Amino acid sequence: MAKKILVVENSATRPTLDLEASNYELLEARSASEGLNKALDQKPNLVLIDMELPGLSGFELCKRLRGYPELKKIPIIIFSTENKLKNMVTAYEMGADYYIVKGDEGDRVLTLLIETIFTRLSRRIAPLSV
Repeated sequence: MAKKILVVENSATRPTLDLEASNYELLEARSASEGLNKALDQKPNLVLIDMELPGLSGFELCKRLRGYPELKKIPIIIFSTENKLKNMVTAYEMGADYYIVKGDEGDRVLTLLIETIFTRLSRRIAPLSV
């Protein structure tokens, strides 16, 4: 069964994720409200949120996602074009697990981070063998 990743991004500068080949199903939303609805409906395994969205910011979407018990433990990555400490701190205060800066290097880091998150999650739920 493919792991679901919800990408909430409204622009053409979406990270170039090469994850479909790695048994990941990408779900897309173009606004915070669409992202919230898809998260509640689809229960993704991971959410990627662009900081700049129409209507609500990515920070506010993150905060709202954390308000739902069924979504509370889903890892959230906020990605942005801005490499500012203030934004990183705000992202973590709103409940994000990670903050990644967009760009060529950021896309590679994001792909590695996603793979690492899923590896760690599988270790937590895998039964121990003796």
